[in-house]
Amino acid sequence: GFRVGFLGLLHADVVRERLEREFDLSIVLTPPQVEFIKEGEGMYKEPIVKIMIITPSEYVGGVMELCEHYRGKFQTMDNKHQVNIIYHMPLSEMISDFFDRLKSVTSGYASLDW
Repeated sequence: GFRVGFLGLLHADVVRERLEREFDLSIVLTPPQVEFIKEGEGMYKEPIVKIMIITPSEYVGGVMELCEHYRGKFQTMDNKHQVNIIYHMPLSEMISDFFDRLKSVTSGYASLDW
Protein backbone atom coordinates (compact mmCIF):
# COMPACT_ATOMS: atom_id res chain seq x y z
CA GLY A 1 0.00 0.00 0.00
CA PHE A 2 0.89 3.65 -0.36
CA ARG A 3 0.08 6.63 1.78
CA VAL A 4 -0.65 9.64 -0.41
CA GLY A 5 -2.26 13.02 0.03
CA PHE A 6 -4.69 14.84 -2.21
CA LEU A 7 -6.06 18.36 -2.56
CA GLY A 8 -9.50 17.16 -1.53
CA LEU A 9 -11.95 14.32 -2.03
CA LEU A 10 -12.67 15.24 -5.66
CA HIS A 11 -8.96 15.20 -6.50
CA ALA A 12 -8.57 11.78 -4.85
CA ASP A 13 -11.52 10.41 -6.82
CA VAL A 14 -10.16 11.74 -10.14
CA VAL A 15 -6.74 10.15 -9.49
CA ARG A 16 -8.40 6.84 -8.51
CA GLU A 17 -10.52 6.79 -11.67
CA ARG A 18 -7.51 7.54 -13.91
CA LEU A 19 -5.38 4.83 -12.31
CA GLU A 20 -8.17 2.30 -12.73
CA ARG A 21 -8.89 3.30 -16.32
CA GLU A 22 -5.35 3.83 -17.64
CA PHE A 23 -3.53 1.04 -15.79
CA ASP A 24 -6.38 -1.45 -15.25
CA LEU A 25 -5.84 -1.36 -11.48
CA SER A 26 -8.25 -2.01 -8.64
CA ILE A 27 -7.78 0.81 -6.11
CA VAL A 28 -9.01 0.83 -2.51
CA LEU A 29 -9.15 4.29 -0.93
CA THR A 30 -9.52 4.63 2.81
CA PRO A 31 -10.07 7.80 4.79
CA PRO A 32 -7.10 9.19 6.71
CA GLN A 33 -6.76 8.34 10.38
CA VAL A 34 -5.16 10.26 13.22
CA GLU A 35 -3.33 8.60 16.09
CA PHE A 36 -3.86 10.18 19.47
CA ILE A 37 -0.79 10.68 21.66
CA LYS A 38 -0.79 8.71 24.91
CA GLU A 39 -0.02 10.77 28.01
CA GLY A 40 -0.08 8.76 31.22
CA GLU A 41 -2.58 6.06 32.13
CA GLY A 42 -5.74 6.29 30.10
CA MET A 43 -4.97 9.86 29.01
CA TYR A 44 -4.73 10.70 25.33
CA LYS A 45 -3.89 13.99 23.68
CA GLU A 46 -5.36 14.99 20.33
CA PRO A 47 -2.84 16.24 17.74
CA ILE A 48 -3.39 19.93 16.92
CA VAL A 49 -2.21 21.67 13.74
CA LYS A 50 -1.63 25.34 13.00
CA ILE A 51 -3.38 26.36 9.79
CA MET A 52 -2.99 29.57 7.84
CA ILE A 53 -5.71 30.56 5.39
CA ILE A 54 -5.21 33.32 2.84
CA THR A 55 -8.45 34.61 1.39
CA PRO A 56 -10.00 37.72 -0.15
CA SER A 57 -11.64 39.90 2.51
CA GLU A 58 -15.22 39.25 1.33
CA TYR A 59 -14.94 35.59 2.44
CA VAL A 60 -13.56 36.19 5.97
CA GLY A 61 -16.91 35.67 7.74
CA GLY A 62 -17.59 32.37 6.00
CA VAL A 63 -14.04 31.12 6.59
CA MET A 64 -14.22 31.96 10.29
CA GLU A 65 -17.59 30.21 10.66
CA LEU A 66 -16.18 27.15 8.91
CA CYS A 67 -13.11 27.03 11.18
CA GLU A 68 -15.27 27.35 14.30
CA HIS A 69 -17.49 24.51 13.03
CA TYR A 70 -14.38 22.31 12.74
CA ARG A 71 -13.35 23.10 16.37
CA GLY A 72 -10.72 25.62 15.28
CA LYS A 73 -9.37 28.10 17.84
CA PHE A 74 -8.78 31.57 16.42
CA GLN A 75 -5.19 32.85 16.82
CA THR A 76 -4.65 35.95 14.71
CA MET A 77 -5.63 37.80 11.54
CA ASP A 78 -3.63 40.14 9.29
CA ASN A 79 -5.19 42.29 6.59
CA LYS A 80 -2.64 43.66 4.13
CA HIS A 81 -3.58 42.87 0.52
CA GLN A 82 -5.52 39.74 1.36
CA VAL A 83 -6.55 38.42 4.74
CA ASN A 84 -4.27 35.92 6.51
CA ILE A 85 -6.14 34.01 9.20
CA ILE A 86 -4.40 31.63 11.60
CA TYR A 87 -6.23 28.95 13.61
CA HIS A 88 -5.22 25.99 15.73
CA MET A 89 -7.39 23.01 14.82
CA PRO A 90 -7.50 19.32 15.70
CA LEU A 91 -5.75 17.32 12.96
CA SER A 92 -8.69 14.90 12.81
CA GLU A 93 -11.00 17.78 11.84
CA MET A 94 -8.63 19.27 9.28
CA ILE A 95 -7.99 16.08 7.31
CA SER A 96 -11.61 15.10 6.78
CA ASP A 97 -13.32 17.39 4.26
CA PHE A 98 -12.15 20.78 5.56
CA PHE A 99 -10.23 21.71 2.39
CA ASP A 100 -13.22 20.95 0.14
CA ARG A 101 -15.53 23.00 2.34
CA LEU A 102 -13.01 25.87 2.47
CA LYS A 103 -12.87 25.98 -1.32
CA SER A 104 -16.69 25.98 -1.46
CA VAL A 105 -17.05 28.79 1.08
CA THR A 106 -14.52 30.98 -0.76
CA SER A 107 -15.53 30.13 -4.34
CA GLY A 108 -12.11 28.52 -4.78
CA TYR A 109 -10.10 31.62 -3.86
CA ALA A 110 -8.66 30.60 -0.46
CA SER A 111 -5.28 28.97 0.08
CA LEU A 112 -4.54 26.65 2.99
CA ASP A 113 -1.17 25.99 4.59
CA TRP A 114 -0.67 23.73 7.60
